[in-house]
Amino acid sequence: MFSFVRKKHKKQFESDNSNAMIILFVIICIIVACTKENELWKKYAKECILAEKALYSHSIIDKAAAIIMNYDKDAAVMKLERTSPPTENELLSLLESNDPNDKKIALVTIDVKHIYSKQLYDVIINYLQPNQELWMRIYAYRCFRNLDDSRLGIYADKLLDAAENEKSPVIIARATDIFERLKSPRVVTLYVNYLADGSTRVKRFAYISLKYHMDEKFVEQVEKGLADKGKNLNDIHKEITTPD
Repeated sequence: MFSFVRKKHKKQFESDNSNAMIILFVIICIIVACTKENELWKKYAKECILAEKALYSHSIIDKAAAIIMNYDKDAAVMKLERTSPPTENELLSLLESNDPNDKKIALVTIDVKHIYSKQLYDVIINYLQPNQELWMRIYAYRCFRNLDDSRLGIYADKLLDAAENEKSPVIIARATDIFERLKSPRVVTLYVNYLADGSTRVKRFAYISLKYHMDEKFVEQVEKGLADKGKNLNDIHKEITTPD
């Protein structure tokens, strides 16, 4: 009799233990699945970075391949847009990482998903400096492009500090739409210097921005600044439209 009871309890224990293991396994699977889901934004941010670099490389040497690469980039952006957003702490951790790739993943995610917090942008502003690599600066400027005018104004002076030292026409071409929104007299000086002293490509981007996006009063102020340097818009127009 006692032997029968012991066997019965043993079987019950083994059954309960088996059920507990199954439940634990299911819980672990759910946790892993959730973790992978929560990490998808990193995966697609990396895809965005790789696709855009490939697009930039092929756009120079192979226009047909560039069209295909552009589809790849757009697809990666769409996938990133649909992922669950990371936390502010996750993004801040990547922005403060020693690995440049981590920083780029954070910047691309913030740009694509239009994420804002002052704590994040107080770090991002540091990646506009000319000593940062080109792609880091491109991604950082894109983040600021998403800000509304009031938030953008908070960073106006630091944005212009970086812009005054920027020489790359690639960056300047992408940043003029930000400069156009800054309510600062320093923007006039910035355009005067770009148009008077910049490379031909820099002058071209500044001229297009000035003529098609700035109001008449701003153009007059720039013309006056150019005159003080012995320059004028007509001569600059001839320079930038003359074949290289």
